[in-house]
Amino acid sequence: MSGGVVLITDVAFWRGGAGHRERICALARYLSAQMPLTTVYLGGMRVEDLALAEGLGVGGKILALKSPISTPEAVCAGLHRLIASVRPRAVLFEYLRLNGLLPGVPAGVLKMVDIHDIVSERDAAFLAAGAPLDRPALGTQEELDLLSRFDRILAISLPEKERLAAALGGERVLYVPHAVQAEPCETRPYAKTVGFVGSRYAPNVDGVRWLVGEIWPRVNGHQLRLAVFGTVCDALADWPAGVEPRGMVPDTRSVYEEIDIAVNPVRFGAGLKIKTVEALAHGMPLVTTAHGASGMEDGAGHAFMVADHPADFAAAISRLASDAAARRALASAGAAYAASRFSPDAAFGELKGCLLEAGAAS
Repeated sequence: MSGGVVLITDVAFWRGGAGHRERICALARYLSAQMPLTTVYLGGMRVEDLALAEGLGVGGKILALKSPISTPEAVCAGLHRLIASVRPRAVLFEYLRLNGLLPGVPAGVLKMVDIHDIVSERDAAFLAAGAPLDRPALGTQEELDLLSRFDRILAISLPEKERLAAALGGERVLYVPHAVQAEPCETRPYAKTVGFVGSRYAPNVDGVRWLVGEIWPRVNGHQLRLAVFGTVCDALADWPAGVEPRGMVPDTRSVYEEIDIAVNPVRFGAGLKIKTVEALAHGMPLVTTAHGASGMEDGAGHAFMVADHPADFAAAISRLASDAAARRALASAGAAYAASRFSPDAAFGELKGCLLEAGAAS
């Protein structure tokens, strides 16, 4: 195999249940359909893990790199041998934190990183919100210095691409948002269920507490229930009447087939909000915050509704719940917006062009 891509990650993306895993899975699925792909997981995989990954449509080779010698030098040496044997046109690292493995990439191979968000901005947002970090905060210049070691940087939102391009050069930064195949669900004549999907990630925990404590009590006059899905349910011990913690579900599609209105009440963080993209692609009338719509500001007001005050957020839910025509119109506009911006070809087209160009030049 030669001329393809090696994707390197320490995330068990095949397990699903979180936006970052969905992102890696979508990218790997797309790349494997376009060119030879070798996915290197920096850990051990069980047979059932491999079966899960293959069941998600991720083609190509999936290899586990679990060295008994944990030194970075040993891991880099193993990567160097593997990459040299595959002879790819590019190596794509999932997350900037893997920058220490760059010495394992042979000369002449394009070095790329998918950053998911600007880490220094996320760290600053967490600290401002009083959310803990599991490591020292990364400074802006420190992050730019690390990013400058890569030939290409994949930015998940246009605002982040513009900021990084201004600092690092336009050619180096690609716009590669998340991709979801638009499969709109049916809009039912009566709304019964409002739904939120999230992992146990600090912005999601804050968002669901805000939703349950300040927004939901203001939603009245409707026989609605609020269903919360994902590991974010583990963060709360007490749930009020009318709110159902459902936990993990094996299939995200089933969530959107069950609910009638989607909400994304996140108030801080960084990067594109994948749950916002997923809700739109599934044809859900959506209410979110300005932060939940980050990178999608041009869709506010016609593809989805935006509200940052609890009373306004509740009013938007109530309006949609009482007006089937409004739900249908918003769902249709949202699905069209997602199809135009976040279909696999639209989202990953710039990356594909860069890789094809790299292959032609090699």
